Amino acid sequence: MPGMISNIKYVCVYVSDFEKSLSFYKDGLGLAVTYKEDGFAQFDTDGTILSIEKGGEKSEAPKDYRKNGILIQFEVEDLEKAVGTLKSKNVKFTQDITEMDFGRIAVIIDPDGNQLQLLEQ
Repeated sequence: MPGMISNIKYVCVYVSDFEKSLSFYKDGLGLAVTYKEDGFAQFDTDGTILSIEKGGEKSEAPKDYRKNGILIQFEVEDLEKAVGTLKSKNVKFTQDITEMDFGRIAVIIDPDGNQLQLLEQ
């Protein structure tokens, strides 16, 4: 049915080292924790719930999102400022700011090698 689904409510990333990933998403990306229990946390992302849960597998190299089947994209107002802030927190980038038809993106990786896009439109 067209129009049946209106938005994405929830995304969960399975992580190998819960405490390291919690620090990355909370301190590195600056997301506020809205709920936390042993091996599970949720973050405020203004509408969609992003969570991390213990039980994932780490990759030494950045994971290819086309093989993993998922890509998380965070919208930012000022990509250059966001990139500068994240680099100052030693967040690893796999792609610097790149102009696309739909806006500008940069790509970072979390502690398990999951690639996350930052988007400015």
